[in-house]
Amino acid sequence: PRSEIRMVAGGRFWERATDGHEVELGRVTLWQSPQQLVLDFYPGTDARHPTEVVVRFEAEGEGTRILVEHRPKAESADLWADGAPRFERAWDSVLAALRQAADDPIGNDRVTMRQ
Repeated sequence: PRSEIRMVAGGRFWERATDGHEVELGRVTLWQSPQQLVLDFYPGTDARHPTEVVVRFEAEGEGTRILVEHRPKAESADLWADGAPRFERAWDSVLAALRQAADDPIGNDRVTMRQ
């Protein structure tokens, strides 16, 4: 099933399926365009125990290098050891899909951030 991931600077970060069903994925805690995006991340935990995802954008030649760091916060430190292997497998899939979308000349306009 196809879905869209949406985020609003300083607010919601969620996924919406084509049937309209929504899942809260976290909160945007910092959006420093064009350098950095920081998220409280709920998958694998919950809103009371978020992990943190930091995405940095660095110019590299004609393109952009994207660095993703996923780490525990104080609230989720006790859950990190159990979740880290699942997070790593999930990021492998997510990053591969993002790379494919970025390489698709027709579909590379699908990733947007509302201010």
